[in-house]
Amino acid sequence: MNKEIILRILTIAGYVINGLLALVTLMAAYGGVVNPATSTIPAILAMTFPLWLALTVLSLVISLIFNRIMAIIPAATIVFCLGPILSFCPLNLSRGNLTPEEEDRSFTFMSYNVYGLNDYRIPLPSPKDTTKLYQEAMNGKSNPTMSYIVRQNSDIVCLQEFWWTLQPNYRRISPTLLDSIYAAYPYRVMGAGNAVLSKYPIYPVNVAKLNDPSAFYIAVVAEIQGHRTLIVSAHLQSIGLDHSEKALYHEITEGEGGRKAISGAKRKLLAKLSTAFRNRAAQARLIRQQIDSLGIENVIIAGDFNDIQDCYAIRQLARDDFKSAFAMAGCGPVITYHANRFYFQIDHILYRGKLDAIGFEKYGFDRSDHYPIEVRFLWSRVAPQVNRNLKGIDLINRE
Repeated sequence: MNKEIILRILTIAGYVINGLLALVTLMAAYGGVVNPATSTIPAILAMTFPLWLALTVLSLVISLIFNRIMAIIPAATIVFCLGPILSFCPLNLSRGNLTPEEEDRSFTFMSYNVYGLNDYRIPLPSPKDTTKLYQEAMNGKSNPTMSYIVRQNSDIVCLQEFWWTLQPNYRRISPTLLDSIYAAYPYRVMGAGNAVLSKYPIYPVNVAKLNDPSAFYIAVVAEIQGHRTLIVSAHLQSIGLDHSEKALYHEITEGEGGRKAISGAKRKLLAKLSTAFRNRAAQARLIRQQIDSLGIENVIIAGDFNDIQDCYAIRQLARDDFKSAFAMAGCGPVITYHANRFYFQIDHILYRGKLDAIGFEKYGFDRSDHYPIEVRFLWSRVAPQVNRNLKGIDLINRE
């Protein structure tokens, strides 16, 4: 076989490989468009989009070196995926310092899954350890997560996996810390595994339950600098892996376990992923229906969605009128979940109304299995000075 034939075979193989890579990358980029009730394969592919994108960039570099005509395929793939790329890795530049007038009509908003107020660095205590930890609380060694939230001093905080348990106080909420929380956030709504802490007046909204025990949310109406705003703190359904399944995932990511581990992953992990994708879509639709029933213009939805940016569930929530705070104000890729080697951005903040996201930060505080995220919002105008009285809203039994 002469050199020319070998080169031709390699060229054909290159085109085939680039074509298949382009197809998979496009499917991953737009996997969130497909309803998981139809198929969950696109949703699973969407979670792997960064991998396929990296391979496409690598293929582009190699093709430019050896065959520039072939490079058209990966280059075109990147162009067609530009929207999902900017959603995954936005390139917003900093606005710089705000003017005093802008400072007056801006506020900071944090969302944080707090891991049940436990410390991720320390194994969960057994019942016999609670007395000792309670004594530590009395001696001023207080819960690091709540202490961090008070120090961060955001104007509004949405917390998920928030279990406010003081008896027994193994979460170490000392009286001093409790006073600090109450002083920093005089307005608080807690329940259903969520909490909203606010420096602005808030009033709870009665909402219907979701379709899985691991999915829960609360809603409040807030008066933020004169703007009536609906705030939703949500925790959509998790995958629900047990310890053995997490161990299996560790084996796979370490390259161990071989064919048996991969076979076990197909049976266990994919089945749970598929169920979670379908249930989250239904949960997102219910939350969106309840938001629409209120008719409030300014809305912020924040929380642990247990899925990536532009997934089907987020598309159900956002539709055409909500924006992603990360896409509008973030810069570069972000990971918000760091446990069990599931390195994804699954915490999100969506918004609509007369406000804009002008800053996005992911903080490295790691006492939870999630990282906290914070957005600075800026109202597009000063609210008119009118007399507003908050009234309770019941989404289940409205008159």
